[in-house]
Amino acid sequence: MGVQELGSAGNKIAVAVNDTPAPRRIRASGFRPFPGLRNAHLQTLAGGLLPARLHAPVTRERWELPDGDFADVDWAEPEAPHSWVLILPGLVGDLRSPYATRMFNRLYRCGYRTGLLNYRGLSGTPNRFPASYHAGFTHDLDLVTRQLAKRRGPGIVIGYSMGGNLLLKWLGDGGADLPLRGAVAVSAPFHLAPAADHLSEGAARFYGRHLTRLMLHRVRRKFQLTPPAEMPPMERIRSLRDFDEHITAPLHGIDGAQDYKNKTSTLEA
Repeated sequence: MGVQELGSAGNKIAVAVNDTPAPRRIRASGFRPFPGLRNAHLQTLAGGLLPARLHAPVTRERWELPDGDFADVDWAEPEAPHSWVLILPGLVGDLRSPYATRMFNRLYRCGYRTGLLNYRGLSGTPNRFPASYHAGFTHDLDLVTRQLAKRRGPGIVIGYSMGGNLLLKWLGDGGADLPLRGAVAVSAPFHLAPAADHLSEGAARFYGRHLTRLMLHRVRRKFQLTPPAEMPPMERIRSLRDFDEHITAPLHGIDGAQDYKNKTSTLEA
């Protein structure tokens, strides 16, 4: 199974394409910005600042993983669910992220057993190892979805931003043997290097600095409990590329930020 990027500039969609000759339907989203929110910055800020309250009853399930770490999945289950849907949030996202909250509520109201996979260390409890997650770390997604399929049959996965890249890479690497009825990637950064560099330029620097601060705050707290063999130079980290160069890549056995981007980007891996 491979991944194709379709559409014109500003209207990109991701489609998982099975390499077998079986016919596949490709449908564009038909997205049109809400009146008054055609500017990309306005869309980003409105989506993050408009209030979103969780209405679904949530329980947490902890998955003990073969490598000794764990992953937490938040669930809401209607009385007679149609099927299951798993949400993959963005870089530092969780169920409090407005886009995730709104989708979680909508899916639950539509009768789906709705879950959100918390990346290692983002569930409110630090994970057990210095390394945690990254844009190409598909191990936990693969394990959770396959076990869910054994219990309840194939389901659907929805990935946002970094979670979209994670989902598409998993689809591309997994061939036809994947336990899914469908998959949706929203605003996935197909090429991670230019996407990260863009967040260091112009007005987009606001988002890049914000994300970098959030990630540094998380790893500082975690390293107090599970320090790495060699402490990274935290004072030198001022951007997402710096973070990947000094933290993401070394902790996951990757040779620097560029090698990390090359190995984990959907359209480059």
